[in-house]
Amino acid sequence: MSIKFNLTSFYIKFVNQYYYINKNFWLQLFLLNYLIINTKSKFTKKKYKLNFKLL
Repeated sequence: MSIKFNLTSFYIKFVNQYYYINKNFWLQLFLLNYLIINTKSKFTKKKYKLNFKLL
């Protein structure tokens, strides 16, 4: 019973840690993409619009 409880708590900690790391990773990726798109669109708006249409 105690072993099962320990495993469960360990699993919960692991999942929380993993989720937290992933969340930060996706947030950073999103912000990076946003910055790249903004800087590109300032210099080449037409090119960016074409690329956006292709997507």
